[in-house]
Amino acid sequence: HRKQWDQTGRKTADGAAALPQGRTHRWTQKSITEYCNGKPSATIETVFGKADGAGAGGAWMYRGIQVLSPKTQQYIAATVYFTMRSGKVVQTTVTAK
Repeated sequence: HRKQWDQTGRKTADGAAALPQGRTHRWTQKSITEYCNGKPSATIETVFGKADGAGAGGAWMYRGIQVLSPKTQQYIAATVYFTMRSGKVVQTTVTAK
């Protein structure tokens, strides 16, 4: 829960902090890969927020990303890994966990 006030004491925010757009957007495996590959790490942080952890080789891990399952054609809360090299995404991996 987040509460925020301006310098005069007027409340400017009251409620849950908004999730970054990348965490609420409904992706397909193709769309997330095409959008993210080649993007600088700063863009990934802006779109998805701070990583939830690290995967193999230091890949940035994000849990609960809405991705369309090719098997069921329904959206699942997937784990997405972004492998970085020289400050840019070189691989996007989506797992149904």
